[in-house]
Amino acid sequence: MAFLSESEVGQALLEQLRSLGYATTSDELINPDSQQPERERYERYDEMILKKRFTEAVARLNPSLPLEAQQDAIRRVIQ
Repeated sequence: MAFLSESEVGQALLEQLRSLGYATTSDELINPDSQQPERERYERYDEMILKKRFTEAVARLNPSLPLEAQQDAIRRVIQ
């Protein structure tokens, strides 16, 4: 019986997501200590939503929705 390492499973999942059109990034870019971090220093590593990207996507996909409604939706999803 063959076993896969956590790294192999992660890479296979990333490849599948890319094939479906999702954008992926490396750990180095997400790290709060990198040049242009995707996470703020106060964000936890076990949180799956990158708040900056999510906020930008909500605004891009819902341009006619008032800002207050966008922010409310973001808060509800992140909770």
